[in-house]
This record gives sequence, C-alpha cells and structure tokens, in this order.
Amino acid sequence: MIEMVIVMFIFTAAGALIFQVVESLMTSYRTGETKIQVEENLRRGMTALLRELRQAQQATLELKLGGVIVQTTGDQLKFVVPVDLDGNGTVLDDATGDVEYSAAITFKVNGSYQLVREQDLNGNAVIEASVPGEIQIIGSYVASVSFTLTDISDPDIEVTLTVQRDLDGDIFQHVLQETVIPRS
Repeated sequence: MIEMVIVMFIFTAAGALIFQVVESLMTSYRTGETKIQVEENLRRGMTALLRELRQAQQATLELKLGGVIVQTTGDQLKFVVPVDLDGNGTVLDDATGDVEYSAAITFKVNGSYQLVREQDLNGNAVIEASVPGEIQIIGSYVASVSFTLTDISDPDIEVTLTVQRDLDGDIFQHVLQETVIPRS
C-alpha cells in the first residue's frame, strides 16, 4: 500500500510539473504571436503613412502639437499630395498647366489608440465618419506618433510610432522610427 501511495505521489508530481511546463510554453507562444501581430500592424501603418508622405507638397506641411500649429515637432501632420482632379490622366490641370493637389490629409492618433488618416473627400470642410474613406484606421494599439522636421529649410520628416499593448499583465512596447523626404 505504501508503495502505491509513493508511486501515485511521483506520478502526480510529474504530471503537475509537465502541466506547468506546457502552460508556460503556451503562454510564451501566445505572447510571441501577439507581439508579432502588433509589430506587423505597426509596420503596415508606418508603410502606409510614409508612402503618402513621400508625395507631400513641402509647402503645405503643417505640424500640430495638441491642436496648435508648431514649426518643428508635433503629434499631427497635415499635407496635400498631387492628384488627378480633372480626370485627364495627369496631375496637371489642362487649363492652367498647374499641378492639382488633393484635399488636406491629416495623420494623427485618435482617442482609441489608433493611427488614423483623415481627409475631407466631399469638400464640406468637415471630416465625417459616415463618408467612406474620410477616416481610415491605419494602425491599432498606437500609444503615440511624433513628426519632427529635422531642418525647416530642407523638410526631412522623422516619423516615430510607438505601440503599446498589455500582454497578460506585462506591457509590451515597440518603437519604430523612419525618416522620409517629401518629393513634391
């Protein structure tokens, strides 16, 4: 009888140990998968932002910090890009030969920790969620975004995105920083 109790104790201890190891591996796997998803989301958002920003007209770059226009660093960036408004197949106006530009595009982080792109597509000077495309979510779990002009006379823009997510009580934070030179 004592031998059976000892064997049951050993099997129970071994089972508990194996369960703890498996649980630890599963937690690590879930955490790793979540980190990968957050980082992929961050990179997708940064890529979308940079792609459009490369086309920005330098003269229209407007940085805001807390809604106030600033000169060098801000948490919102507003700009326009060349676009074919009259449908002639080029960004040049047929009548004047001037470059046609889009309505202003703004990138910022909203109150739901999302990187958003806003643009007034219907021309009423109001950004409306009910109008398809006026507000686009570019990335999630974005704690902050920062736009910095490295030199006012030569507007290289440094973009810093920070994502933050709670992973089973631990805070995962990742920062991605890129510099872009507007082409227009």
